Amino acid sequence: MNDATGPRPVPPQDYYSAQQVMDLLRISKRRLYELAERDDDPLPLRTFPGAKRGSIADRRELRDWVLRNTVLVREREQRG
Repeated sequence: MNDATGPRPVPPQDYYSAQQVMDLLRISKRRLYELAERDDDPLPLRTFPGAKRGSIADRRELRDWVLRNTVLVREREQRG
């Protein structure tokens, strides 16, 4: 995910690779797949039927998911 210089810059684009999603959200590969496999509001990773690699995320779906699954810093104590 990160190297000594921090996360890799990710330019705005329509679709992001799993690695780019990890860099954008600053999460590990393990956390990425935990979020994608949860039952309630999973992280919107997509793949072609039968594929085992090559997950992608649509920018709009990812943005909407982030807004639903995060809180403002000042509200984090209130929501626990």
